[in-house]
This record gives sequence, C-alpha cells and structure tokens, in this order.
Amino acid sequence: MKPLPWILLLAATTATAQTPRAPTDAQAQLVRPAAAPSTEVVLFSASWCAYCRQARAYLARVRVKYKDVDIDSPEGKAAYAAAGGGGVPLLVFKGEQLRGYSELAYDSFFARLE
Repeated sequence: MKPLPWILLLAATTATAQTPRAPTDAQAQLVRPAAAPSTEVVLFSASWCAYCRQARAYLARVRVKYKDVDIDSPEGKAAYAAAGGGGVPLLVFKGEQLRGYSELAYDSFFARLE
C-alpha cells in the first residue's frame, strides 16, 4: 500500500477543518438567556415572520419588557443557533423556551413561569 493517497486524504481533511472562534461580547450576551435561567425575556424573531409580529404585539399589549433578537443579523443568527434554533418566534424566559405563537400558549407560558 502506498502512503501517498493517505497523506493526500489527511491533508485534504485537515485543510477544510476550522478552528472554533470565541464568541464576541454581543454573542455572549445574547446566548446567556438560553444557557442559564434569566428573568430577561428574549424573543428570537425575523422581520418577515408573521407569527413574530403577532408575538411582538402580544408582548407590547401585556407590557412585557423583552429583548428582540433578529435572527437574520450575524449576532442574532449565532445566538439563535446556540439557543437551539428550530423555528421562530422563539421565546426564552427563565431558562424555558416556547416556539411558535398563540395567545393561549403565551398566556400559559408566562403564568407557569411567574
């Protein structure tokens, strides 16, 4: 067996490997609510998402202060992935997550976590 094909294979696989980068301060702040229970309400959303608009309207109507994280921004995309992704809107509060939107689900979510 000739070692050249194995050396080429090894070189090709290591050349495409990427070293993970440390998160920026903004990413670290955005990731924190999903990683540890927090009293801060975080809504991962997108401008094109109709359910996200409904979720924002609900939070405004019940006067809940929240951080709106745009998943289409580079920082928001990274934080959203770290939170598990899986669909928007994604609401994070006290370490719990709720995906999607319905008024009943949001009422129940906040009542359960108060």
